[in-house]
Amino acid sequence: HLLGKDSTILNVHSAKSGYKKQNVLCIGDSLTGGGYWVREAQRRFTETGGSPTGLGLDYLNFIGTKSSTVQSKTIHHEGHSGWTWNKFLSTSSPFYDADLQDISFKTYCERNNFEDIDVVYTLRTWNGQTSYKTDFDINSGHFLHAQKLLDKLHEDYPNAIVRCMGIQIPSQNGGMGNNYASSSTYSDAYGMLVTAMNYNQALEKLCLSEKYKNYVKYVDIAGQFDTDYNMPSSDIPANNRTEVTETMGTNGVHPSVNGYYQIGDAAFRSLCEVFSKENTVDFSKLTYTAFGDSITYGADLKIGGRVQYPYPTVLNDILGLKSYENKGVSGATLASNNLGLSCITNIITSYTSNADIIGVLGGVNDFNRSLPLGKVTDRDTSTIFGALHTSMSYLKENYKDSF
Repeated sequence: HLLGKDSTILNVHSAKSGYKKQNVLCIGDSLTGGGYWVREAQRRFTETGGSPTGLGLDYLNFIGTKSSTVQSKTIHHEGHSGWTWNKFLSTSSPFYDADLQDISFKTYCERNNFEDIDVVYTLRTWNGQTSYKTDFDINSGHFLHAQKLLDKLHEDYPNAIVRCMGIQIPSQNGGMGNNYASSSTYSDAYGMLVTAMNYNQALEKLCLSEKYKNYVKYVDIAGQFDTDYNMPSSDIPANNRTEVTETMGTNGVHPSVNGYYQIGDAAFRSLCEVFSKENTVDFSKLTYTAFGDSITYGADLKIGGRVQYPYPTVLNDILGLKSYENKGVSGATLASNNLGLSCITNIITSYTSNADIIGVLGGVNDFNRSLPLGKVTDRDTSTIFGALHTSMSYLKENYKDSF
């Protein structure tokens, strides 16, 4: 009898080449602590050969203060046995900054000589759960702690991409009872299955919320994991009066090695989606120069001085440029002036350094100072049109191959 039917769309993504080096940080509990799924995701993405055959795209760099040796290779991660989301916010966290008395991913990278964080994968939490839990709230408990971690990461690395992996279905053939005493809530296999499904549903809801949907996605592990055959088990006599054996689970939530690799397969497929866009330009080999006024310079009009991230700096962080130069000057005009202000056109026409990408942003101060717009046919710098012609002619003549 047909109980129900529905339809779905399956999107298959192919990872593309041409990306600059991408730092991947994998955060989790004991399921990550052994490094198995992280290593298999790395192998399938960055190496060739093996089974399934690897892609050989070598731009991923897995970072972390913890290391594991899997398949004769060392893999780095932040897998901490027994930890929940909240533990990663504590003073024990590798992300904790004692001076700030808070976690800081910037401090974490500086302390460990990591350049930055481009992609984050999280896998948790089997810890701190109770059976038959159906009332998960994305604004309390585990998820309130998850939000703080995501917020701090986004504050420090606003361009980082996050993938939150759900938890797999626990052993349903004795593994939970084998691991946990009968008085433990974890010994109830079906009750913990209910909890796992509801936890995953709430985690997906968090990822889809307005606050996080632009940079966080949910990765369903339960639907990509074979609990029946990829959890540890052993064959034992069905009863004490027979030689017939039955398969019984020996671990409740920790997969077999092949089970961990299956989680790695899910992470690999997710990575293919993350890096599925064409990226034929290697920005790590290009230089950028920005000309302009206070907007380019990054003047802080509230407290004076300069903001931490003027737009040329942000662009550099996004593209991963070889180098960049900010030639913005506060108060500068496009047209020449007799007000003692700098002239953007003069700065451009005296510039001789190499630049593959050039940006020009100006005109606000010309308007504020009532400098003449002039005519399109003007060719001297006393008008805005004339200054633009002079600037663009110079760049066209001297930077023919630049963008």
